[in-house]
Amino acid sequence: MSNSVINKESIEKAAAEAATKPAAFNAKERSDYVKRTILLIQDYKEQNITKEDIEARLPEFVEQYPHLFKEVMGAVDKTNLNMMIGLLDRMAGGSLNQHQASVIVGDRLLKKYYHDKQS
Repeated sequence: MSNSVINKESIEKAAAEAATKPAAFNAKERSDYVKRTILLIQDYKEQNITKEDIEARLPEFVEQYPHLFKEVMGAVDKTNLNMMIGLLDRMAGGSLNQHQASVIVGDRLLKKYYHDKQS
């Protein structure tokens, strides 16, 4: 989707494709890993360790989750971060599957980007 535009149809298509695929990961393990690493990053930040040094210490996380890393390193508003962790926790607990979490994320993106453009 590098050159394509995010629109309602592309989000609906992606959600439909996700519904037919099995979970690509163990939600409990991923949730634990992400939360542990976020706490570690926050600890590094409190120690005034530079972004570059944090990246060097956690290359796998930075490579696998570049947007999440940017979110943790950056802004004060942690709404998206907290939403993603919450969804991972719900998946780990069995109350959501990967498709359902994808639909929730897609709905929020649709509301944020598509509906905002319509106003």
